Amino acid sequence: MIRPSPSPTEVASAAPAATPIAVMDGEPWIVFQRWTEATGAKVRLIRPDGTGDHPLLPDVAGEQTHPDWSPDGQRIAYVVDNDIWIVDVDGSHQEKVFDCKWPCVVGDAPAWSPDGRTI
Repeated sequence: MIRPSPSPTEVASAAPAATPIAVMDGEPWIVFQRWTEATGAKVRLIRPDGTGDHPLLPDVAGEQTHPDWSPDGQRIAYVVDNDIWIVDVDGSHQEKVFDCKWPCVVGDAPAWSPDGRTI
C-alpha cells in the first residue's frame, strides 16, 4: 500500500527518526510485510523505486502483519500476534489499540476510517 500524500495544510512533525532511514513528509513510501525463515513476518517500508527497504519495527518480537496507512500518512496500523497496534512512520510511538483476549480468536487486517479517527 502506498503512503497517502499529506494535505497542504498538514505540518511536518519534528519527531526523531527511530529507523535508520528517514521517512520525510510528502515522500512516497510503500508499506508491506515480508516473511523470511530467519525473522518471520515483519512490516517493512520501501520507496517506489526500490530504495530504502527497511524494517519498520526491527526489535518487535512476533509476527507483524497486515499494515495499513492512516489517511494522513503519518501512522501505520498493523497486527502482532493477533493484537492490533499503531506506530508512527518512523517506528516511534507504538501503541496497542486492540488486545485480543479470550473469547477473541483473532485480531486481523486493521483498516483506518476515512477520517483517521478510528480503526
